[in-house]
Amino acid sequence: MGDRRPSLTNQMIVKPFWKAATWFGIRKLTGTLQGFVGPYSDTLTHFDTTAPIVALTIDDGLSRGGPDVSMVQDVLQVLKKYDATATFFVCTEYVEDQQDDVMALLEAGHELGNHMQEDLSMHYFRLPKEEFQKQLRDVNQVLDELEQRQQQKSTENSVGTRNLRWFRAPQGILTSSMKQAMDDAPIPMQHVLGDCYSDDWKFAQDMDSTTPEDFDAENCRAVMDEIGQVMLKQAQEGSIAIFHMPQRGFRQGTLYALEYFLQGIQDRGWKCCSLTNMQQMIENNEKQADEKPSTAETA
Repeated sequence: MGDRRPSLTNQMIVKPFWKAATWFGIRKLTGTLQGFVGPYSDTLTHFDTTAPIVALTIDDGLSRGGPDVSMVQDVLQVLKKYDATATFFVCTEYVEDQQDDVMALLEAGHELGNHMQEDLSMHYFRLPKEEFQKQLRDVNQVLDELEQRQQQKSTENSVGTRNLRWFRAPQGILTSSMKQAMDDAPIPMQHVLGDCYSDDWKFAQDMDSTTPEDFDAENCRAVMDEIGQVMLKQAQEGSIAIFHMPQRGFRQGTLYALEYFLQGIQDRGWKCCSLTNMQQMIENNEKQADEKPSTAETA
């Protein structure tokens, strides 16, 4: 059982690709994408700051297999251990039976982002604009209701009135019609990708057939450490890191990779926070800079 090995595809293609991309610079690659592919022109891939902070995002939550295999509490414990907050890009089909976990997540100071109803490959960009727009708004409505429920329950760590909804297109595929649907939404929406990524879910799925006890096996640990090492090399001030949600028996190893990454960030003396926390920090710093009198004025 502990002798499970990474797939040949991951060893021969995925792993070398991300190492090469890391060497070249993910931020350069995303900048090229924004410059040449119209729908991505204003996609947020990193924040313009020199502060030692990384925005942490986690996709495909909370648990597609339902509450019985959920690892939300495990993830929340790891985030708390490293004093980190995160933006969870959730699929509404994966939160229906997990209201308590959603409330716990929001109470802990984390936030929800729109990742559509399900993690369906090559699906949403094929939808007619009107249908995609309807589904996009349906997800926003579910997220709004969840946040309002938490706000009524407790004012501590409440998200308050939201004036922006974060959105990440499934598989990162954003077409012109999808972008138009976003722009037409009642609440402003911001598409978010990142500059710190390594296909963590692919490597984690290599380990899915092992038992939980086998995750301490040397080869399993090496795969998970590899994810963290690559992403730590990519992480810069203002980076947006992308992880995927683990559940028991499916992508479970991403929990190890997440902790490895957070430990590495902490060892630098840096922190991880949610997208909104990062945005607010930058806005506050800019406001303070504007209010600070110039040398000429004080002379």
